[in-house]
Amino acid sequence: MPADAPASLKVSAKSLSESASLYRRHCVHCHGLSGAGNGPTAPFLFPKPRDYRLGLYKFTSTTADAKPTREDLLNTLRIGVVGTSMPAFSLLDEDELHALVDYVIHLSVRGEVEYVVMEVVADEDMDESELLEIAVDEASSEMARWENAGDLVLMPETPEPEFTEASVKRGHELFVSADLQCAACHGYTGRGDGPSAEVNPQTGQPLLDSWSERIAPANLTLGLYRGGRRPVDLYRRIHQGIKGTPMPVLRSAFKNNPEDIWHVVHFVQAIPYMDLDPIVVETTPAASPAEGD
Repeated sequence: MPADAPASLKVSAKSLSESASLYRRHCVHCHGLSGAGNGPTAPFLFPKPRDYRLGLYKFTSTTADAKPTREDLLNTLRIGVVGTSMPAFSLLDEDELHALVDYVIHLSVRGEVEYVVMEVVADEDMDESELLEIAVDEASSEMARWENAGDLVLMPETPEPEFTEASVKRGHELFVSADLQCAACHGYTGRGDGPSAEVNPQTGQPLLDSWSERIAPANLTLGLYRGGRRPVDLYRRIHQGIKGTPMPVLRSAFKNNPEDIWHVVHFVQAIPYMDLDPIVVETTPAASPAEGD
């Protein structure tokens, strides 16, 4: 690693070798040797295993443009991702879990550096020393972003109010409102069957994630929350969106009434236990992550 890499991300060659061995034993069959999500099991899975090379992770505690924290990745290893083929590795000891996180970060940084170098090679004629300098600078920059992620954890602006019928009702009103447009994708009853659920109305193309895979809005009636089921987990999904997906950043919609996010959280928690009549809701195309930011 570069000499100026953040201290907490520096690992010895021996540690990296041990981490690689654990990764090959537990992860490579889905995520692939390079972390490209193309292991031998991957073609048979939906959703596809994560491709680490873009440095994007969907379910994090950090703000929209930040890397996940180490604890975010550790939590994913400990509990898995519900509703997918990603299992829990809670039987591994803490040292092994941390070693796997080290290797996943290594694969992400390496992948992002490779993309940058390939872009430069395609556009400019550079010698090996110049490319090496670019690679070292990019690696240092990316590792600094990982190091600083802990400073960018999103904390709620207001305390969670009491879970009441009135709060759920207010959350429902916001869910179907023109400001949030949640029903455009998730549908009025939360079944993931809204008018924009399959095709992006702005492009006429299927909904895709940043890995060019088709993606469907969550069916909230199932009560399966891949990013965690704690109220604060749902708060973060609504406030900052889901990285790498069409789920937009909605924080600006709540700037005048930040407590309203909690009411939407309460409605989402209540949907599996509600009997909502399917009705036609007038919606407009949902905002992209950039537009909602």
